[in-house]
Amino acid sequence: ALHPEFFSVTFGARGATRDRTLEIVQQIKAEGYTAAPHLSCIGSTRENVRAILNTYKNLGIKRIVALRGDLPSGMAGIGEFQYANELVSFIRAQTGEHFHIEVAAYPEFHPQAKSAHDDILNFKRKVAAGADSAITQYFLVGSNASFAAVDH
Repeated sequence: ALHPEFFSVTFGARGATRDRTLEIVQQIKAEGYTAAPHLSCIGSTRENVRAILNTYKNLGIKRIVALRGDLPSGMAGIGEFQYANELVSFIRAQTGEHFHIEVAAYPEFHPQAKSAHDDILNFKRKVAAGADSAITQYFLVGSNASFAAVDH
């Protein structure tokens, strides 16, 4: 009834359900809706991300939500990307303008940022790397879930 522009599909809380992302994206697409799968750089390699991007391109997916992601418990290394801007830059280098890239934005500031100013600088790096728009964390209003999006 709300006619959403797209459905955002998580990459797995702390890496737990990454394998289901593709399955859910395919189901959303089969129902005639646009899916925007999350892609997290934590724990990812360039080779792994390249393979995922190619899979999404072959499926006709046009939107990606590029995130740093959370480090899963007990994980020793963070992978080949440290920050979301590095992932955005890699996606652009690999796929040009194929994907509309969403990134995270924080209405206040990211809890791990040193300050609001530093968080704005991090956001600017994501935009400079090639992000098209940003979404905030979900929030609840009464019984209705909602989100905000910002195009640049």
